[in-house]
Amino acid sequence: MASTVVSRWGQRLAALALLSGCSASSGPGSTSSPPTQSTGGATGASHQPSPTAGGTAQAGTLSIDVVPNAGTSAGGTGGVDACATQQADALLERQPVDIIVTIDNSGSMQDEIDAVESNINTKFANILQSSGVDFRVILVSRHEKKGRQTSICVTAPLSANTACPPTPDRPAFTERFYQYSLKVDSLNSLVLLVDTLDATEPDEFKLAPMGWGAWLRPNAKKVILEITDDNSTEMTASDFIAKLTAKSLQFGTAAAPTFTFHSITGIGEKPQATEPWLPSEPVQTSLCTGNDDTVENSGPVYQELSRTTGGLRFPLCQFSAFDAVFEKIANDVVSHAAIACEFVIPEPPRGQDLDLSKVAVSYDAGDGQGAKTFGQAMTAAECVPDAFYIDAATNKIQLCPETCSSAQSGANPKIDVLFTCEPTFVKPPA
Repeated sequence: MASTVVSRWGQRLAALALLSGCSASSGPGSTSSPPTQSTGGATGASHQPSPTAGGTAQAGTLSIDVVPNAGTSAGGTGGVDACATQQADALLERQPVDIIVTIDNSGSMQDEIDAVESNINTKFANILQSSGVDFRVILVSRHEKKGRQTSICVTAPLSANTACPPTPDRPAFTERFYQYSLKVDSLNSLVLLVDTLDATEPDEFKLAPMGWGAWLRPNAKKVILEITDDNSTEMTASDFIAKLTAKSLQFGTAAAPTFTFHSITGIGEKPQATEPWLPSEPVQTSLCTGNDDTVENSGPVYQELSRTTGGLRFPLCQFSAFDAVFEKIANDVVSHAAIACEFVIPEPPRGQDLDLSKVAVSYDAGDGQGAKTFGQAMTAAECVPDAFYIDAATNKIQLCPETCSSAQSGANPKIDVLFTCEPTFVKPPA
């Protein structure tokens, strides 16, 4: 089987090598640019790294390196046979974020639910909106209806409900907000998160027949926020990670989860009551006492999930200060919004044909180690480390999963897209 794959790869690569990347004529899979003076050498030819700036879209310098065809000298003869380095502006965008919020609907949670309703727009959604992060909130908790307590009704602008009360019969969605309505009990929220992901446990209004997983965006970072005064007794932290990632690779793998789990539980307060416990700090057994609140448990399972995934832990008893808590969580989401792993292929300079089979990507983590060049996988299924592919549906460059994770961990990443005169395809996995 391996020899068949390699043979097929070799045949396709040999055929692509016959294509000219610096011709002035048009052809399939090519874009247009004018001839310019030669400076290039090979796929990893010298280029200027793209400086990035803060904000949602980071302007960078995109190097388009066109190197000589086989048999053509660097100096060339001028005209269409010459290859050169061109520059164009590029945008380095932040990765979208899907935020899954689950709230305990047990009888002891009324004050806390009221505090969430009061702050989820003003101190959470507004901060995310102002930051420019492309976010979506998916709420897994029972929707409030007339006469039903310890349930939650989210209003505009996050949801499409104009007011609560009067309470609408069912939640109203926007592009930013979805709600999977069912009762979350004191001890079973982790089980429900797994079972509602694919509608094994259906929502009461039948608004998500495929589960809340249908509202997730494949290219979005995943954040989970747990709000409860008790603990999980039906599932451990490791079991939850294993079961969640088994159902959806959007959350990573059991060995390497890619989501962040924040928790607001009965954990005891720090000296400054609304300050979070950090992932590096151990699980706490003390209970919070603010507002004369009574909690059942410090939530060690939820704490362990927060510690494992780099999340923050807050005391539930500080519900009167949820504005500060939600603000800290929103700011953490914004600060960790990584670069997106897909890029629009820029328009090359007018008049020159550049074959997209000869695209490469240069990546600099910003750690002083210098840039590395990624080759091109022929399809997403043929991804390998340090590679990318061109998505046929969107005609965008998409970093392969391992490459994406590595690129997003860079301290100050800079990415250049390179167009060369030689095919840049990498050998597929055996």
